[in-house]
Amino acid sequence: MIASGSAAVFDDFSSGDWERSESTPGTLEAAAGSLRLVDAAGSPEWITASRLHRVNFDENPIFIVKVRSVSSTGLVKLI
Repeated sequence: MIASGSAAVFDDFSSGDWERSESTPGTLEAAAGSLRLVDAAGSPEWITASRLHRVNFDENPIFIVKVRSVSSTGLVKLI
């Protein structure tokens, strides 16, 4: 889940707004409380998903991403 600095849940993945990048094949499964990305066989060996979040960092200067599990090559980026 993604939460703001005030600990309010910002995204529980139930809205369906997450998008898989067309340049990285694989599957994206979003459900309340869970976002699962599964690599496709072949190249590239990763999948990319994104969602635009509008956050007021003056009110909530901390952004927390909780990751329950990830493969040995998993990575989370905040851009």
